[in-house]
Amino acid sequence: MNRFLSLEEIESALKNSNFKNIRTQTKLITENISLKELFKKMKDIGANISNTETKIKKSDYKTLYENYKNNISWEVYYIIAEKI
Repeated sequence: MNRFLSLEEIESALKNSNFKNIRTQTKLITENISLKELFKKMKDIGANISNTETKIKKSDYKTLYENYKNNISWEVYYIIAEKI
């Protein structure tokens, strides 16, 4: 799976890039959808499930299904910052 930056890492990168007045808000979104629907949504926005070109294996899909049971959630970061 992809590794995404934490909000703290993003804020730090902005500060190190001379941004100021950084304001953030987070929102947790949870849906009860199948993994097939999730993968379609990801494809529709141009995202992918891994950093490699390797296709997901049936055993990987089964593990994901057993772990998530169609309860998918993600956190959205809203960030406003001014460039110095």
